[in-house]
Amino acid sequence: MEMSGSFDEFARLVTDIENRGFIKSTRKGPTGIGKLFEDLLGKEEDNAADPDFGDIEIKVHDGGAGSMITLFTKAPTSPRQANTYLRENYGAADPESGLKSLHATVTATRRTNSNVYDYDFQIFVDEERQRVVQLVFDKSGNMIDDSVYWSFDVLATQMERKLKNLALVHAEKEVRQDGTYYRYTGVDYIEDINIDMLIPALIDGAVKVDNRIGSYKSGPNFGKTHDHGTGFRITQSDLLHYGNVTNKVIEL
Repeated sequence: MEMSGSFDEFARLVTDIENRGFIKSTRKGPTGIGKLFEDLLGKEEDNAADPDFGDIEIKVHDGGAGSMITLFTKAPTSPRQANTYLRENYGAADPESGLKSLHATVTATRRTNSNVYDYDFQIFVDEERQRVVQLVFDKSGNMIDDSVYWSFDVLATQMERKLKNLALVHAEKEVRQDGTYYRYTGVDYIEDINIDMLIPALIDGAVKVDNRIGSYKSGPNFGKTHDHGTGFRITQSDLLHYGNVTNKVIEL
């Protein structure tokens, strides 16, 4: 049967899933919780930039209010190949391979302070120039690089495409001898997620930017940048605070 992708259809399917109780995960590891839910919805796995169900993006979690949720991933707007630039200039070298990587969670409210790197990082929201800038500091606190940024327009387009409406699905986890089971217990529905929500959350430090830039250590791409996606992340409680939570809450 062809699906309409409407909220009412989504709510019906979620209610049916909840009524099944605990269901065995079809995949090991942390991605199993989302993959099982998508399987139960009848969604085929893909890496498309479009929402998961109609115009609804789905985020499934089994953590508490402080658990982190990735809103989206997006490489910087400028300069070209910005993540390679960051890795090569400010990353830390692996003691064995000598290849550099950069894994740092960056906020607007404080600089990083890691012994792993020779530099510290901080986000600056430049409202005048409509940019979210990743600043780089030396260990004396001097800002030495502000060339890497995301434009507001690019972030707004990404959110409009992927995050216009978001269903935050809550679940319980139960580990048994034969595997991991999940029971889906409710949904908070957040409408009209947009740049006007993102910017205040970035300024307040509620949205964190995860740099996850590695290097291929073997194969034909040896030494080249292995970009795992720069993630814009927020806790469940902060998402519900900054987002427009509607009365479309599916109580199960």
